[in-house]
Amino acid sequence: MSELPLPATALTSSPARAAVPADAVRAFYDQHVVDKVADFVDGNRRVDAAWDTIQQWAPPAPRAILEVGCGFGQITWRLATRWPDAQVTGFDISPRSIELAGKVFQRDNLMFAAGQLEAVSHPSGYDLIVLVDVYEHIAVVDRPAFQASLNRLLAPAGRLVLTFPTPAHQRLLRANYPDRLQPVDVDIEMAALQELAIATEARLVMFSERDVWTSGDYAHAALGRDATGRPVERVIRPAPRPIDRAWRKLRTLWRRGESGSREARLRLIERSLGRGIYRPR
Repeated sequence: MSELPLPATALTSSPARAAVPADAVRAFYDQHVVDKVADFVDGNRRVDAAWDTIQQWAPPAPRAILEVGCGFGQITWRLATRWPDAQVTGFDISPRSIELAGKVFQRDNLMFAAGQLEAVSHPSGYDLIVLVDVYEHIAVVDRPAFQASLNRLLAPAGRLVLTFPTPAHQRLLRANYPDRLQPVDVDIEMAALQELAIATEARLVMFSERDVWTSGDYAHAALGRDATGRPVERVIRPAPRPIDRAWRKLRTLWRRGESGSREARLRLIERSLGRGIYRPR
């Protein structure tokens, strides 16, 4: 685990968009990491929906993966388990989140870091960069620097997969559940995605609205630097044999390790962090 400097300011989700000190933003995520622990133990449909999209739109065999805004790190851990030959990094501004993630999720191909994205580097770029409900928490005035970092970090043929609440869902929260908003919560319109694609020298290759808890509450998108104009051959795969299906199931269970059941996840948390850190939401 490494420690990097934090950004100076952020914007609120209020119409005035007054500046919020970085210490306040960091303190918010440090305090709410216990919610992420509960999500890991009890499950979270939003996280599971994001994971399905990441697997579908990731490059075939990524060698370097970065999750920006990893929080407690359960998606980062899934990435490291799903692609054991890749070097996977989880990054977040919350030192407390990174501290707990490093204690719970340990693999040879997995590391966590806290701080400022501008300080992150990779010699050949990341084949896959993941932002699960992160981009809406980047203040508009901070987007150019954030986009420049993503542009620098994305590999020449890399993919960027991101999820975020739809503007309609954000409006619903502001009107009815303002306490559920975070210190920075900006609407992500289609124009913002196109701006991100241009800034990262990529193409918007997928956009889809998803129904997680309510209809049309989340959106998933993928940006890619994939080459175009290449011939595409249709691959016809033979039907799997019963022994192949059995082996695949065993391999999946083995990869899941201690995440196979709620009880196993709770034991992992208590063994790594002690009793009391888990609080049902």
